[in-house]
Amino acid sequence: MTKLVYDLTQRFEIVDGVPTLISTRVQVIEGGSDLFSIAQQWLIKNTKLVSYCKQQYVGYKSSKAKRYDLVLASRVTSLQISFPIEKIQLAKIQYLKDRFDSEISPDPVFPYLHRIYFECSQSLLKFLEILFPS
Repeated sequence: MTKLVYDLTQRFEIVDGVPTLISTRVQVIEGGSDLFSIAQQWLIKNTKLVSYCKQQYVGYKSSKAKRYDLVLASRVTSLQISFPIEKIQLAKIQYLKDRFDSEISPDPVFPYLHRIYFECSQSLLKFLEILFPS
């Protein structure tokens, strides 16, 4: 039997003593195979980036950097990865657009980053290998 460990975060607003659920975030911590967990495990194993967990996303940056090098955000059916476009050589950008189903577009939350969406782990891992070559 497989063991799964989840991290459940719920935000409530209390008005006149009555709690109202605002948002819920469920994240697989151990034993899962969702895209978010796969990306986190790959980044821990293959990079020296430090993670900063926020309510809606997890940002990764080197210990001395001011800005994120990568941002992961779960979506209903996909994983959004935001990254600095300068990190990828121009020759690889066309390859990425042809290879992956999603378009690379500017991220409205982080103006210095671009975003792409993934729905399968194989494409996700290939993209991470391009961003962070060994």
